[in-house]
Amino acid sequence: MNESGESGSRQAILNAPPVVTALLIALGAAFAALWLAPVAALARVDWLFALSPRRFLDGANGYGGLAGAIVPLATHMFVHANFAHLALNGLWLLAFGAPVAARLRAAVAAGANRPATPWTGAGRFLALFILSGVAGALVYIAAHPRETAILVGASGGVSGLLGALVRFALRPAPRPDAAPALYARLTSRSVLVWSAVIIALNLALGFLAPALGLSRGGIAWEAHIGGYLFALIAFPLFEPRLRAR
Repeated sequence: MNESGESGSRQAILNAPPVVTALLIALGAAFAALWLAPVAALARVDWLFALSPRRFLDGANGYGGLAGAIVPLATHMFVHANFAHLALNGLWLLAFGAPVAARLRAAVAAGANRPATPWTGAGRFLALFILSGVAGALVYIAAHPRETAILVGASGGVSGLLGALVRFALRPAPRPDAAPALYARLTSRSVLVWSAVIIALNLALGFLAPALGLSRGGIAWEAHIGGYLFALIAFPLFEPRLRAR
């Protein structure tokens, strides 16, 4: 990468909302910790924190009991297969997460009628990210019941941020005689077209990437679609009700 490209990347990270930067650091720290762990411990950590559909469906009777079945719904997002996997998720997290975090920060500040602070709305952002990942994991489980193959990576949560971005970025232009719309309608043409394209791309990647040798373990397109649809539908629930002006 040339000098200007490196400078642009550093500037993008420095200008990102603090919650996005903190999340990127957390994902990187988790990857580094697993990378430095002994081989014997690494295998155990992968099994404890990665998501196994079979173990989830075994519930309290499975390995680790009820906690071992439920906790990986969230912790799998902090386990990545390799550095390329982490870097790709981190890139999309920065691209999609920055506008979503800024939107939530501004909405909370406007609803509370007080100045915005860098961390305003951070809790809502993290809840959206984690719950999108959980929704993606549940869709993956439904598509692969009883399988022992594990799910790792933050892709479900990142796809959720894309769904949230589509929901408010594609809202109709304001009219002079009406208040501006906060969100795009789920049935609007723009949302339907974008969603169809995103789902089609994920399906194509899921089926073609392993065949082309681009992904050894396969791409969990089910988790991507599940996280995207969850946030697309539920994003308004994560914003406070704005006071009428």
